[in-house]
Amino acid sequence: MREWTSHEWLARKLAQHDVRYTKQDNAFLWIEDFPRAQRFADRFVSLPWVALLDRYARRVNPLLRDVLSTMQYYWVTPQSEYATDLVFKSGWPTAPCASRRATS
Repeated sequence: MREWTSHEWLARKLAQHDVRYTKQDNAFLWIEDFPRAQRFADRFVSLPWVALLDRYARRVNPLLRDVLSTMQYYWVTPQSEYATDLVFKSGWPTAPCASRRATS
């Protein structure tokens, strides 16, 4: 099963448009042109998902071109989520985290 994440999609978009970034795991640590990255990210939810997935289905199932040409997939997602990403203008605020760790 293919996992689709908006972070991976955005990383590919940024690379395609020569926007430099630093990413660790599923977090962007730095993005050269943040307003442009935000415009890309805003497009993710309005992508033509059914058309994109149908195109992938035709690639992996050749029967859809002839024997099953009148059939269509019904696309569902077993899990989806929305995330809120936090952006700090002057770096990660480590002081509150460090003091909280020291008292726990």
